[in-house]
Amino acid sequence: MDSLLLFSSTHFVLKTEKELKRKGFDCRVIPTPRRFSSDCDIAVLVKNTEPVHIGKILNAKKFGVEAVHEFAS
Repeated sequence: MDSLLLFSSTHFVLKTEKELKRKGFDCRVIPTPRRFSSDCDIAVLVKNTEPVHIGKILNAKKFGVEAVHEFAS
């Protein structure tokens, strides 16, 4: 399963993508799918990672994560 991370701003999207890549995660920035509500038009897709696992790695306040969803691409 993949994880989709939603944010309130582009700044947090880019910061999070950089940090996850530094930690060795397979992730990329994608347009936020319409079925998910977000203040930002882009999101981070993390391949082959459970949402709970991402929550343990990222401090949600530090990275501005608004929501984490399971995502089947």
